[in-house]
Amino acid sequence: MGGTVVALNISAQTWPDFYLTNGNHFTSYGVETYDPLNPVKNLYVNPAAFMASDGIELGKIHDDNQLILNGGIVRTPVLDKGNFTWNSGTLALTGGSYSSTYGIETGSGKTLALWFDAAMDLTSLTGLPADNYIETYGGSLIVSNFNASNLSLGGTMKVYGELTAMDDDAQDGNIMLKGPAASWTLPGNFKVEFGKIEVLHGASLNGGGTIGGIGLSSSGSGNVVVSGSGSTWAGGTVNLGNGAGFSSLIITNGGRVSKSECSVGSGSEGNMIVVSDAGSRLDISGGVTLGGGSTHHNNTMTVSNGAVVAAQSFGIAAELGLRGAGNGVTVTGNGSQLNIAGNIGIGTDSTDNYLIIQNGGHASCSDLSVGRYGGGTLIAEENFVEVTGLDSSLTCSGKITLGVNGSADNWISVGDGGRVIAEQSVVIGANNQLNLNSGGRLEIGTDFNASMTGFNFNSGSELSVAGQLSGLSNLESGRRLETPDVLGGLTVHGIFAPGTSPADSIVNGAERICAGVRI
Repeated sequence: MGGTVVALNISAQTWPDFYLTNGNHFTSYGVETYDPLNPVKNLYVNPAAFMASDGIELGKIHDDNQLILNGGIVRTPVLDKGNFTWNSGTLALTGGSYSSTYGIETGSGKTLALWFDAAMDLTSLTGLPADNYIETYGGSLIVSNFNASNLSLGGTMKVYGELTAMDDDAQDGNIMLKGPAASWTLPGNFKVEFGKIEVLHGASLNGGGTIGGIGLSSSGSGNVVVSGSGSTWAGGTVNLGNGAGFSSLIITNGGRVSKSECSVGSGSEGNMIVVSDAGSRLDISGGVTLGGGSTHHNNTMTVSNGAVVAAQSFGIAAELGLRGAGNGVTVTGNGSQLNIAGNIGIGTDSTDNYLIIQNGGHASCSDLSVGRYGGGTLIAEENFVEVTGLDSSLTCSGKITLGVNGSADNWISVGDGGRVIAEQSVVIGANNQLNLNSGGRLEIGTDFNASMTGFNFNSGSELSVAGQLSGLSNLESGRRLETPDVLGGLTVHGIFAPGTSPADSIVNGAERICAGVRI
């Protein structure tokens, strides 16, 4: 008996309820369309099921239909809240801007994931239920007063109020504290391993931190920016570059950072601190260590455009047995200051580390040691200080020690309007050089032996000695000398200026020169 067989192809979208229970699904199953035969379509995404829109925006779900997230995952660039029900599971938004909370602040078992270009404004929320979470993977989140205990940050979060309960070890994303009402206080240290923290427009960050990873195996490159008048980061210590990345601390436009200790490059190289613009400050109540690793190089600090850095002590590759190279500080621009209450040490047993003061910058300290090693067989070489440019100056209330105990080829250069003041003594080790070049001025507040090996009194420069000058029998043309007491004879071809009235000097213990004339 013959007959006709009709193949009836009924697609999933003809059914009023469709359940995705497992697997990956790259179709919307028509939940966003209208079917006059079956006007109600409820699409359930249950646990172990993943649904994405296959690059098409799953946006306007038809008014008679429902998308119900019931423990699985829905990923979409745009989602209209109207006919979306979220019981549990993960809602992953990959694009678009959202002001709706989608109910993340209610219920349990919900995770809101912001991917790629998705941006969500949750300034109306102060926190989440205990088992609801927000995760950012490149997307951005805006909050006001917010308890972030259930937040995993891999994207960007803008904070306009008080941020609390942020996980100390979850700073792989970007946090922007913006405005005087924005603040984040941590009970202790935190780390910024791969992301950035920005403190802007009068916001405040409180608590110590490690920028750029933990441990030598870390490759994190963290960054902190403190910018704008009233913007502050205070409390604890800061450790910059304790991993293998290239990390930075940027303080600009009147921002201020206050810490007890500061370490740069203790575990990596190429890290930097930049303090720029009038009103910007980095204040360290203890010491700064720059380039503290054994093979970690090129860690730098720049103080520019009227900014100020103040600390108790400052070591540039100055730790015994640690041989980093190319670490240094540049102080540049009128009003820029590096104020160190104690000592500055440069290159204890390492090479090519530096302090550069230029273009009207100023540095001060108690004692300055360049290329000095305290004992043993290791030596420091080619570490240097350079003071150049009109009104640039280095003032040491104590002494300057240049390359002693076997260290060689270290140097100090003063010229082009720069000035160096050593209120006590200057000691130059063998095979090291203090170059007083054209336009440079050296002021020594005690006795000085000008015949010391390595002292070069060049044409166009000025030497002022407040105590007794020895070792100089011939003042050559183009040089200016100021001193009240010269040991030995002195033939003057340059300018001899004893000083203010009565403006006379004792030469060879008996002869007197007044205003450059022997009397």
